[in-house]
Amino acid sequence: MKLEILALVDNKATVLIKGEIGQNGDNNALFIADQLKAISQNEIHIHIASEGGSLAEALSIRAEIKKFIIETGKKVIFHLEKMVASAATVVPMIKESRVIGASNMLFMLHPAYAAEVVVGHGTAADHVKTAEIIKEYTQLWAAALMEKSGLSETQVNEWILHKQTDTNLTALDALNFGFIDEIGAASLINASLLPKDLSGIPDDWLKANQIIDKKEYNVMTPEEQASITIYDACVRALGITALVGFLIGIVLSYLSALQLKTFGAEIYIIDILGLSIIRELGPLLAAILVAGRSGSSMTAQIGIMRVTEELDALSAMGISHSLRLILPKVTALTIVLPLLSAWTSASALIGGMFSAQTTLDISYQQFLVRLPDAVPLLNVFIGLGKSAVFGLMIALIACHFGFRIKPNTESLGSETTNSVVASITVVIMIDAMFAILFMGVGMP
Repeated sequence: MKLEILALVDNKATVLIKGEIGQNGDNNALFIADQLKAISQNEIHIHIASEGGSLAEALSIRAEIKKFIIETGKKVIFHLEKMVASAATVVPMIKESRVIGASNMLFMLHPAYAAEVVVGHGTAADHVKTAEIIKEYTQLWAAALMEKSGLSETQVNEWILHKQTDTNLTALDALNFGFIDEIGAASLINASLLPKDLSGIPDDWLKANQIIDKKEYNVMTPEEQASITIYDACVRALGITALVGFLIGIVLSYLSALQLKTFGAEIYIIDILGLSIIRELGPLLAAILVAGRSGSSMTAQIGIMRVTEELDALSAMGISHSLRLILPKVTALTIVLPLLSAWTSASALIGGMFSAQTTLDISYQQFLVRLPDAVPLLNVFIGLGKSAVFGLMIALIACHFGFRIKPNTESLGSETTNSVVASITVVIMIDAMFAILFMGVGMP
């Protein structure tokens, strides 16, 4: 188990204790106590993510932290992350502290093993002594659980002495039994190891952590995160972009028809709609909708991670923000926006075609036959190219403002608003640059 200081801000310190307890080279109880004493802040948040380990060392760590709280009078708040199992459950069981469990937390109890107390080889007398040590440490473990929860000795011993299988508690179970004081937000911090066989894990925990296969737990890769972003930004936006595109096509066609009738040039409505929608309005409408919908969502998501200190935790675990958070979003929007642009343009052309048939009696067949002649193919590529640039810039701006968010709700709201405004402004500026640069390109 390793202790890492994640942040020291104002009067608040954030610490992460992670990994298997009692491994070679780990921080022992005295080292952890010394690190806590060196912190000048009066409020210390200790995040724990551990699959267990040495019960003897865990009891020592608990004793040192309890002693630290009593001697210094500082406020210590434990945050239990995705996995707190076995011997690790004893560390936060301190009556003088507050314990917050992540909503997707797993709190695992089971009888103590010899390996958790002492690894011994020898005579029968040696093994009898080992059994006595296991019993002694189990009693201390039970005392810690009872101190925090107020449960009876009979109930606690059922879990850690008599029952021969694991007892897996969700956050709600742990709250009801008194092991935690409240349920917090979902956690992204895993223990170093997770069991390969999850057949005994509650379905509620599997669902909360988006684990479908109970046989093996797989950490989400950047590719999978990009896939989720593509689904959220593209598939879930098909309805709104189609509706807006269709209505804009009707409005543009109707207003153009009123002017063209005056000059007897009704047939040129196909040219006007084709060029304006495929080259300009389709990509621009799709980009503005994505900036307001997906861009704001990305900024808020990163901001929430800042508020809940998950960004600090990722840094402590050596996970790159650029690779895990920024790259999937940028890649996804760069791919998605050209597709949404084509979809929006098609919807707008359908709306314009419908309006042209109603107001100018131009048949659908006549509209479709003349459209390729009125709009050279190069305009399609210009529209798709600028859409890819729009997607790239929207994602970068959304991530930029997300990382600017400070750990308070006021900053979260203001930076999300700034992200949307900046994204739309940049999109319009880039569109103007494309119009100037490709002024004479793709014209019939």
